[in-house]
Amino acid sequence: NSTCNPKNNSTVTGCSDTTNVISCTGSSTPGAFSLSNPTQYTVAEVGNTLNISWSYTAQTNVNRFPNKSIDIYFQSTVSYSSTKWEKNVTLGLSPKAMFYLWKIPQVQNGDFVIRLVADGIDPITSSTTCVPEGAPIPYISSQFLVVNPVQLATYPDPFPPSSSALKLCWNAALALLITSFMFVGLL
Repeated sequence: NSTCNPKNNSTVTGCSDTTNVISCTGSSTPGAFSLSNPTQYTVAEVGNTLNISWSYTAQTNVNRFPNKSIDIYFQSTVSYSSTKWEKNVTLGLSPKAMFYLWKIPQVQNGDFVIRLVADGIDPITSSTTCVPEGAPIPYISSQFLVVNPVQLATYPDPFPPSSSALKLCWNAALALLITSFMFVGLL
């Protein structure tokens, strides 16, 4: 089982998903993504763009990895499954990319997580048997909130726009009132 499970709140700050991770050399420390956005404080709106951005830990050999592509997946924490990451944000992103601007698709309001995978090295969803030394292992983001835009009801204006005749009437009344006060002051 993964120790990186949004259902038990272990992804408050995000984590490297070590589920089924086996080192190809037997004693190496794998590299990892370091996701800077989204965070646990992110609120993203359906239809808007979310900047997904990352770097790598010191254990990642960035001269060698990733060298093929980066895949990004998303999943609701309500239907979270550590073995099913079917909803992709993008697949085959340039291996040198450090961010991706994602237009949030139509989904229900709720908490979501993102998973980053480099070079298809994903012991959960692929036939990869080991992680090469220095390669970043998959990473699951902290939970972030996705909301649908609020639709405000529109109502007809009960007060029609001011007409020029009405303005003229008010101006005349105001002038008469001012003149009356001035006249009373002279008496």
